[in-house]
Amino acid sequence: PDGFIGLDPFDIYEKKKFLPPKSVTPVDKSIPMMSWGFEKTTCGTKINNAAKPAYRLAGDEARVFYRLGNKTDMKKVTHCDFADKGCFGPVCRGSKREDIKDAMAASIHAFVAAVKKGYVQASDFAVSAVAANTVSVELFVNADVPE
Repeated sequence: PDGFIGLDPFDIYEKKKFLPPKSVTPVDKSIPMMSWGFEKTTCGTKINNAAKPAYRLAGDEARVFYRLGNKTDMKKVTHCDFADKGCFGPVCRGSKREDIKDAMAASIHAFVAAVKKGYVQASDFAVSAVAANTVSVELFVNADVPE
């Protein structure tokens, strides 16, 4: 593949776990990676097993991580906002947040353009151009390290 795009990918493990048994998630550091995630666990998708560790495992070259602010109002933006029809049947019926989908689409276009030119730089992924002030967004690129 030419690159990886993850919309809060989950079940990602940076360290081997013994109970329940889980091994480190393999991530191909040779391909560019872009991921969207959250600052607080949402919809059962734990932040320490989702986009943040996927970003960390990708190495520090050609990687992008958008972290959506959801600490103050859990109902403002959730994992289900990444899915057209929700991520778990009756619990989540899907997103009504077209602004989030529009922001993700803009970031995907920027990522594809970066992959085509052969390098990733922060200026290509400006938060203001992507999120249009609809929700707080932090951007991490290449050597940036999220807390």
